[in-house]
Amino acid sequence: MSTAKLIESLLVINLMLICNISIAAPQNILLKTESCLSCHSDPGLSTNPLQPSLDGQNSSYLISQLISFDDGSRIHGKVDVRVLELSKQETLSLAAFFAERLPKESTQKNTGMLLGTSKYNTCIGCHGVGGEGLGNYPRLAGLQPAYISKQLMDYKNKKRPNDTMRVIAQKLSDQDIAKLASYIGSL
Repeated sequence: MSTAKLIESLLVINLMLICNISIAAPQNILLKTESCLSCHSDPGLSTNPLQPSLDGQNSSYLISQLISFDDGSRIHGKVDVRVLELSKQETLSLAAFFAERLPKESTQKNTGMLLGTSKYNTCIGCHGVGGEGLGNYPRLAGLQPAYISKQLMDYKNKKRPNDTMRVIAQKLSDQDIAKLASYIGSL
């Protein structure tokens, strides 16, 4: 995603919030959410270990990811086609729709929680102590370990754009990633 597109999106969101402009989901967005939920699960907690849950995710993060799919800097076959069909207003409304839904708690129980805790300390500044996501950073709580592990491996192998995450992931061994993903999956 280009920096200019990200800045434009964040400015639009901030302006809408400052002016108290509603980005509530119009009826046509409810139809679009059905497409999202076919993979990301309804009600909210994805049952597919490689698909993230969207409920409760930060709207600015969702917008940035939708833009990344749209501009081709992030690729996933099914998502790309569907995102290209969204207008800017639909992108904002879709992000708001999922951000306003209450996230489900993880059903994962981490028996080796302490193994991933020390590595997670690096994540707290952006993702929060409980994985709630701070500011424009994504919520990690409720995501499944397989999804977290795949994303960290994609950052490590430069398959996902984000220089900060690439630097962090490249310092992790495969074993560290497995422990960290297991810990995050328990949040």
